Amino acid sequence: MLARAKEAAPEPVEVRLVGRDEAILIVELTCIPDVRFEERDAAMILVHDVTRQRELQHDVERVRGREQERFARDLHDGLG
Repeated sequence: MLARAKEAAPEPVEVRLVGRDEAILIVELTCIPDVRFEERDAAMILVHDVTRQRELQHDVERVRGREQERFARDLHDGLG
């Protein structure tokens, strides 16, 4: 049964939420269908806050771009 659950693992969906104060919260939503709750069929929604993770990824990409530009400039200057 565990192997079957891993095969059918749902893909999370990323959603950006904007609060009244205009703060942005980025969450991943995952729906687990076919759950039983209080003797009734249901679905479970998992919410995972990934705001900080996305901010850090953005920072890494920005630094990577700057470093690539610096490396290209240094390489060019060294050859000239």
